[in-house]
Amino acid sequence: MDVGPRRRLVYDEVRGRLVFEGMFGRHDVIAMPKNGFLSIIHELHTVFSSGAALILVKAGKGVGENMGSMLAKADDPVSVLKNVLGSPSRWGLGRHDLVDFDAESLVIRFRILGCPLVEQVCPECQPSFYVKGLYQGFLSAALRRNMDCEVTVSDSPRGGKNCEVRAKPVEQH
Repeated sequence: MDVGPRRRLVYDEVRGRLVFEGMFGRHDVIAMPKNGFLSIIHELHTVFSSGAALILVKAGKGVGENMGSMLAKADDPVSVLKNVLGSPSRWGLGRHDLVDFDAESLVIRFRILGCPLVEQVCPECQPSFYVKGLYQGFLSAALRRNMDCEVTVSDSPRGGKNCEVRAKPVEQH
């Protein structure tokens, strides 16, 4: 399946895995239905209550760091990052809409339109914690700086949910 210029999702019959082929090489992919992912969030909340937020941020951060490390190898990661955050998500997270990117201060603001990962499974569950961790890890690895993110979720006029992500470098003490 083509997912953009020079990018494909293919099934490797020899290894029995989905593989994403892109400009930064080949990477194994694990695919699951959205409802399967959201039920994991619900179970985490059921077992760990408010502690599930920390687990979701940490899990998202690990995934994001892996994805961002591919961009860190680019000659100009800031330019590549601007391109990534101004286009449809290649990871199935919705359409990125870059609002502001200050290359000097690394203060970044972007929207994710139609993000499937922030639909609430139950009133107490906050899947946006996973998205927060995902982009903290992704931006930290891509920019080689420890970044912090705030995520706000809103209803989309077209149905579904939108996110706004505000990211900035973590202050060094």
